[in-house]
Amino acid sequence: MAKRTSKARGKAATRGAQGTSATVEAGGSTVNQGEARGELGVQTELVGVERGTQTGDLNVGVVDAGTQTKEGGMVESGVQAGVDTTEIGVQAGASFIHHKRAPKRPLAEKVADILPAFKEANISPFDLVVALLDETREEFRAYRTAIYKPSNKKIHSILDTISSSTQGGSEKMTSWMKGEKGASFVSGIVGKEMDEIKPSYTLKGLKDVTPEYIQDADIDNFVKKAPFTVTIVRAAAQTARQAAENTVKSPDLLCNIMMLQLLYQRSNNCLGFAAQFGLFLWATGASRAAIEAAHALGLSVRYQSVLNHLAFLAATCMERTVVVAMGFYMFCYDNINLSTSIHVEQRGSGATPGKVTSGTLGIVYPLPDTINPEDMELQPILKRMRDCPGLNFDKHLRAISHQFLVHLPRRPLPEGHKTEFMPGRVSTTEEASVGGNLQFQKESHIDMLKGDVERLSKYAIPSINDQLTNSHIRSGQIIQASDVNDFERRLMYQLAMGLFHAALNLAWALLQVHKETMHSVGSLAFWIIILEKACLSGPKPDYHTLYATLEQVLEGLLLSAWMEVCTQEDPDLDDKAKKSAGISQKKKSLRKYASSKPTPADLEAKAQTILNDFVAPLPELYSEADDSDSDTENGQTGSIKTSASLCEMSSTSLSLSQQSGMGTLACIEDILPHLAMIYRGAGSNNYAAECLYLVQNLKIIWPINFANIMRDLMIVNPSGIPGHCIATDINMEYTIREIKELIVAKGCENTWDHVGDIAAAIQSLKEIKRKMAKNLKLPHQNKGHSDVDISRLVWRVAERAEKDKLLGYTCNRQGNAKVKVRKDLLDLGAQRLQSASLTTFNLEDEEDELPEMGLEKFPEEEEDGSSSESEGGQSERGSDMEIDE
Repeated sequence: MAKRTSKARGKAATRGAQGTSATVEAGGSTVNQGEARGELGVQTELVGVERGTQTGDLNVGVVDAGTQTKEGGMVESGVQAGVDTTEIGVQAGASFIHHKRAPKRPLAEKVADILPAFKEANISPFDLVVALLDETREEFRAYRTAIYKPSNKKIHSILDTISSSTQGGSEKMTSWMKGEKGASFVSGIVGKEMDEIKPSYTLKGLKDVTPEYIQDADIDNFVKKAPFTVTIVRAAAQTARQAAENTVKSPDLLCNIMMLQLLYQRSNNCLGFAAQFGLFLWATGASRAAIEAAHALGLSVRYQSVLNHLAFLAATCMERTVVVAMGFYMFCYDNINLSTSIHVEQRGSGATPGKVTSGTLGIVYPLPDTINPEDMELQPILKRMRDCPGLNFDKHLRAISHQFLVHLPRRPLPEGHKTEFMPGRVSTTEEASVGGNLQFQKESHIDMLKGDVERLSKYAIPSINDQLTNSHIRSGQIIQASDVNDFERRLMYQLAMGLFHAALNLAWALLQVHKETMHSVGSLAFWIIILEKACLSGPKPDYHTLYATLEQVLEGLLLSAWMEVCTQEDPDLDDKAKKSAGISQKKKSLRKYASSKPTPADLEAKAQTILNDFVAPLPELYSEADDSDSDTENGQTGSIKTSASLCEMSSTSLSLSQQSGMGTLACIEDILPHLAMIYRGAGSNNYAAECLYLVQNLKIIWPINFANIMRDLMIVNPSGIPGHCIATDINMEYTIREIKELIVAKGCENTWDHVGDIAAAIQSLKEIKRKMAKNLKLPHQNKGHSDVDISRLVWRVAERAEKDKLLGYTCNRQGNAKVKVRKDLLDLGAQRLQSASLTTFNLEDEEDELPEMGLEKFPEEEEDGSSSESEGGQSERGSDMEIDE
């Protein structure tokens, strides 16, 4: 008879006389067959009850059914009595007699059946549980092992039942958890969770908080990493009602920040967030006391550590820039002026530095890795430059007029493209002179970027700057023409004008030409008074205000022209009504036409009429003298001609500015010849020459692939947001402004080491401010442009133009003789270029005819106390834009 033995699930012990009751353990549930119970814990320990019916004579006292084997109707059982075990064979007849299983009894009934036994033994059922869980009793280990298995949920059920009890169980558990044992148990769980997540946030030191770390860092959600601890913190941060009903205010961010604070408190090496938040506080102008207070709260590192971290970031950024400079890159630079104290005593007792200290900032733009090195070679460009025959007016500067053509994007920036750029350290060398330029260039490429002279002489370096910087570079090339290599001759620089400075100088030129006086009807001074633009009356008007004024005047005049055209073509009006129509009737006709859903062809026809009748230059007409305002015999009809010319020039100026944001140079390249003519007609010879240089380079000197590279570099998108492209030179000005704001806020004007660190690490500081503002959900502080409703101002221009009939010829107009007729700048510039300027350009540059006067970019720069001239009497450029820089 085969025999099989399995691990016994219980122990059956008998002490005393033999019993007539057989007990069998069957799968964990027990039934008493013999209905005889021995004394519990004294004589017989009741372990199991055999289910079913057994036939035959049973000569067995106590049977352990834990090792039971069936074969041919025989049952072999094992009996354990104390330490010794005896196997007893049982013959139960030739066969078993099977009976129907009894119905399953509820647990409560079973418990009720055995409770009297506990009462007879004078113990509580919970005493049994305590005894079974007592780890000093080895005989009960099997029970403890079973209940502690991960798959066994009995303890969970017991604790869940007690914690939700309304009969005192919950209070009992709370009392235990608040006690020493319970608090220690909870503390152990929290400590274990924190120890488990600590390695993920442990750094070797501040040197691990690199620009790449800052770029990728984010505030983690600790709900999954430390659920127990976060649950406790969340419970402390909000009430149960808030957790259930409040959908606006959430404690998640606060709890995650608290976890980071606790990690930093637990280990000084968990300083990732603290290091970044310290830099954030420093970069936003927080005082030393504020940073030290944040450190005491576990939010920041110490103030000195912030400065050390800033120096490390600057060094790391410069190392990355040096690596980039080993490949192909564009290099742009401009000067930076810092205002110091106006009091001599506070400016130092040594050499008594000037009221304004100047330096130079360079920015490196890495070029794509996909560029073919052959396209960047310098010698093919220099050969084409030596063979260049010069510009031909008819071939290279032919007039264009296609206002109704859609400018399809040509070589637009890729979708989602974000321009990477790396500012270097601010140098104390000023680039305001040719010698300063030469010195700064050598410092930058050799000392700062660790460049190799042989490589610098082999490949071209694109450079896009303002006109003055480009002029100094060209002058340096002439001075160094006989030097030993192309680097020393500075021929590696391939220059292009900055589009922002071009738009700035064009607006300045229009202001000079069309400003006149407020008594000149239709002049810019007239419209400045109408629009109440008082800030444009000074010697240094703000560029953005001037730009907005030109835009509002142009839109108002065009709106007046649309009203006039719609009125004249209104089928419901007769000739007399059209001639006598007032502003109300013209507005009505315009609204009527707009609601009629005109076709594109009809819109184009009306636009062509407006272009020909109200925007294009007109032949000079004369009217009779005005008796009250003129002593001359004939007065020119200057108002209509001034308005038409102002519309044309303003349209060109706005196109130059708006097309920069489109991310493609195509439209601007189309109007470069026109820009050269307008600059020349207005007397801005320097920027006329810059336009001619760019046309010559794009069409003659630069090979096609290199010309495309330069086209792609003239407009950048530092933010990576579609539609937010800017000119390369305005990115330089924005960077200088951010550096200056931070330098002034931290009082580092006289500490050039800190100035250099701030400049080199400015990108990381900007990224930290952006990341913190995003992660902490800080309100957006809009310091840039925001669209406002200017319709009221546009209608004011349109109504005034209609009132004075500035778009139509009026005989003997009041004050007409005092209006000075302005010649068409486009036509005048074309004449000058054809007559002499183009020939002169092909030989040498012309002197500028416009007076030297600057336009500041940002009105806040007036607050630094700087003047238009330095103490030495020389014009101070800085971030104040000079016209023809």
